[in-house]
Amino acid sequence: MYNLLDKIVSIWFGLMIVYFLCFLILGLFIYKRFSKIENHIKRTILKAIPIVFLFIIWIVGFGLAEILEYKSKKELLHFINDKSNSYEIIINGRRMYDVNIVVEELRKIKNIVPHSSHPINEIKISITNEKRQTMELVIGRDSDRKTEYWVYVPKYRHTSINEIGRLNTGIFDYY
Repeated sequence: MYNLLDKIVSIWFGLMIVYFLCFLILGLFIYKRFSKIENHIKRTILKAIPIVFLFIIWIVGFGLAEILEYKSKKELLHFINDKSNSYEIIINGRRMYDVNIVVEELRKIKNIVPHSSHPINEIKISITNEKRQTMELVIGRDSDRKTEYWVYVPKYRHTSINEIGRLNTGIFDYY
């Protein structure tokens, strides 16, 4: 659904990296070149232009990434809040029979402030509704907090490496 936004975010992040490298490489050259201008105000403005562009590019890039993460989380919540209460859930290749517990826990996804940890023990979840539509998720247990899980949506490149939210639960302890 958000494939175009995902491609834009990927391209924009590439642009951010290229611009930052060019900014570092050419920054000294531009700084020396504009230092020769006699008018102090004009010199200051010309020196500030690359810095302003750097911040604009980074703000737009991270803003687009946040929008994609937010939209992916909304897409997941919309999928599991569908009126159909009939789901098939497969976790790491094993079919779950008590699917309501998993769906209820996934509905509790939220943003949790980062705390210098990383995900471990990747768990793959496949949810299929009665319309035969499938949503794939990957969750990873937090390295510090054993009941916290990071949620990823591998459907999009950006959200396959950046979490859309986290869960506090113990139901995935045995996977």
